[in-house]
Amino acid sequence: MTTSIRSNAQPSGGVTAQQPVNPAIAPADIQALVAELTPTAERFRAQSSPLSVQLDNGTLVPGGAGGTLQTRIASVGLGYRVVTEHTVVISLVNTAAGAVVVNLSNFFPYNLLQNTQVQINGGATVYSASGLGGLWVAMRNKRGIFDLTSQGGFGFGLSPAAVRVAFNANGTPTNAGAVGNFTGIASVSCAAALTTTITVTFYTIEKFALDRESLLGALPLQNNSTFANMTRQVLATPLQAGPNNHKAPLFTAGAVPGTLTATLTYTVSSTYDFMSVPADQGLYQEMVFNSYQVQEQTNLTVNATGAGALSYDIPQNQYLIAAHMTLFDSAGNLVPTGANGLSLLKLQYNAGGVIPVQQFAGRMRFAQFVDYGDDRNWLGGYRFWDGEDTTEHIARADQMGWIDTYAAATPQLVADVAAAITTPISYNVCRESVVAGAVQVVGG
Repeated sequence: MTTSIRSNAQPSGGVTAQQPVNPAIAPADIQALVAELTPTAERFRAQSSPLSVQLDNGTLVPGGAGGTLQTRIASVGLGYRVVTEHTVVISLVNTAAGAVVVNLSNFFPYNLLQNTQVQINGGATVYSASGLGGLWVAMRNKRGIFDLTSQGGFGFGLSPAAVRVAFNANGTPTNAGAVGNFTGIASVSCAAALTTTITVTFYTIEKFALDRESLLGALPLQNNSTFANMTRQVLATPLQAGPNNHKAPLFTAGAVPGTLTATLTYTVSSTYDFMSVPADQGLYQEMVFNSYQVQEQTNLTVNATGAGALSYDIPQNQYLIAAHMTLFDSAGNLVPTGANGLSLLKLQYNAGGVIPVQQFAGRMRFAQFVDYGDDRNWLGGYRFWDGEDTTEHIARADQMGWIDTYAAATPQLVADVAAAITTPISYNVCRESVVAGAVQVVGG
C-alpha cells in the first residue's frame, strides 16, 4: 500500500519569507463590502417591516348599483395582497305547499363573486378576476389546499378555514359525499311556506406580488401621488334554472318555480398587507418597476370537438407565469376530468413550431398530485399550467418555465376536446404574468 501525503505549497521566497499583511479596513469600507455581498432583497427586508391595515367594510346588494362596491386601498407602502372575509346571507322564500330542493354548485360560494378589479391611479388594471379565478391564483403554489376534509360537518369539501356554511331550521342539507363540492353539500330542501336561510363565510386572497419572498410587482403605493381602487361585483341573482348549471351558485333541477325567490346580502371585510418603505429607493426599485398582474377572460367559446379544437391566443408583451382554465359544456355542466374532457393541453408559439408544454390528462394529473400534495383535477372542468413548477419543491419555485411572450410569436394554448362533450363549450382563462417596466415613476 502506498500512502501519499499532499502538503501545502511553499510561499514565494521559501519557508522563511515574510508575507505582506493587508492594511486595516475602515468601517466605511466594511459597510460597502457587506452591502456588495448582501442581496438587495435581504437589505430591503432589514429596513422594512410587514404591516397590515383594515380597509373599509362594505355591503353589496345584487342588482343595480348596489351590486358593486369600490374600496380605496391606502397609500401607505408596497402592497402585496388583500385578505378578505366574505359573509353572505341568502334567503330562499318558498311559498309553495310542498318542499323545494335547491342544488349547490360545485363552485359555490366562490361563483357568487363575479369580479374583483384593482386599478392604479384609475387607469392600469393589475388585478381582474372572478372569485373562482382568484381562488385558483391564490392556491397555485400552496401545497395541500385541495386535501379534502369532512370537518365542515357535511361531505368532503374545502377546509372550514376556507369555507363555512350554516342553515336555519327550515332548510335540510344533503351530504354530497366526495363528489367535488367546495362546501361538501349537494343540495338543501326548503320547507313549504317558509324561508330557508343559508349563511356562508368564505375567504379570498387577492395577490398583487409574485410571492412574498421576492415581492416582485408589489403595488407602489408609497405616497399619495399613487393610489389604487378595488372594485367588487356580485351576481345579480344567486338562483338559476338547471338541470345542472354549475355556473350558477344555486340552481333547481328545471325551471325555477314561481313560488321560489332568492335574495342575498353580501358583506366584505378586507385587510391590506404591505411592506413599509425603506429610505433607499434602490432597494425596491426593481420590485415595483415590474408589474405582477392577474387577468381573467371569461365566457370564451369553443364550437367543435377534436384535436386542437380549443385555441386560445395568449396576449403578448408579458412573461406568462401560469394559466388557469375552467370549462363548461353547453348545459353549464363542468367538462369532465381527464381524457373525457381535455385529453391534451399544449402551449405553443412561433406558429406551432415551438411546443414547450404538452400536458396529457392522466399523467399530468398524477404529476401535479405528486408536486402539490393534492389533486388539482378532482373537480371537473379545471386545468392549469404552472410555469414555475420546475423544481422538486413547489414552495421554492423558479422562473425556468416562464414563457417570454416578448420574444415568442403567436403564443397559444391549444387543447384536444373529447367528442362526447356537448358544444358550444364556454371557458374562462385566468392568467398570471409579469409585465416588465409597467411602472415608470417611483418615489416623489
